[in-house]
Amino acid sequence: MNTGIIGFGLMGKQRAEDVNKLPYLKLKSVFDIDFNIVKPFEKVYGFNTANSKEEIINDKEIELVILSVPHFLIEKLAIQILKSKKHLLCEKPLGRTVNEASSILSHINDSLIEPGFNYRYYDGILKVKELITKNKVGKIHSVRCVLGHGGRPGMEKEWKLDKKLCGGGALLDPGIHVIDLTRFLFGEIQKGFLVQQNAFWKTNVEDNVMLFLETQETELTIKISITEWESLFRLEIFGEDGAIYFSGRSNNYGSQKIRFVKRWFWDQNSQDEIWEFSNNENSFLNELTDFCNVIEGGESDKLATPQDGYRAIEIIENLYNSPNRFISL
Repeated sequence: MNTGIIGFGLMGKQRAEDVNKLPYLKLKSVFDIDFNIVKPFEKVYGFNTANSKEEIINDKEIELVILSVPHFLIEKLAIQILKSKKHLLCEKPLGRTVNEASSILSHINDSLIEPGFNYRYYDGILKVKELITKNKVGKIHSVRCVLGHGGRPGMEKEWKLDKKLCGGGALLDPGIHVIDLTRFLFGEIQKGFLVQQNAFWKTNVEDNVMLFLETQETELTIKISITEWESLFRLEIFGEDGAIYFSGRSNNYGSQKIRFVKRWFWDQNSQDEIWEFSNNENSFLNELTDFCNVIEGGESDKLATPQDGYRAIEIIENLYNSPNRFISL
């Protein structure tokens, strides 16, 4: 399946590397507004550098497009790609607002859309999902989660911290991953409470948020930050029969680890169960592999749907519109 990539930043390069690992995909063409970052990789990955976004969108030989661009460009390009009847893997979010996400979804035809929620494919998260499904901890009553990204000098001048261009701060990016992961692991989010903060970056979007969410059976306390300085991801799950402690996200977040603790941890016959995973990043590759399988007519119980992408944005927009009070979502 011939593949094109629009946007060759950090995620675009990651996706190019993964496309080249799959024998049934051929990276045909790549476009980025900065030709200088694309050209050095032509021979490495064997693609042609496109002269424009339209060159990829109008190429009848390309069947799959991976869109990895700033948030303010997503809606227009996603619609153009769908109109050209190509499959689309769109790096999150699926637009800046509910209206943009709805507009994109209204143009779905025979093509498939994957909103790019790779957290579902971390080896550790899939193990957590398995433990929950097997009722390892019993009925889950509460969850704590922390996701912290580091910043960089001059970040306050970038598009990611300009509300008009990005649509939202820490809650939208990277927080949308946690919103989707909550739904994936614990069920639909029904209620929520949001507290926003500008702790460091003096911009018009938040750099820290505290969330209190409720599903049908579980209460979640979530902290999301882009001022952590040292990358951090932790998920702690508490049930009637024990607890699951998950940490890491591979690479500079550290390798993924899981520790299961039985409820009565002081019992001498109680042994913690521990799982450790490779520090190699494979979530993007596994997500892409699953998406290709679905394109070919297969099924998946992990792959995010366009509706998942829409719902995550809907929850976030509702929280933004009603900060500092508990609302139904």
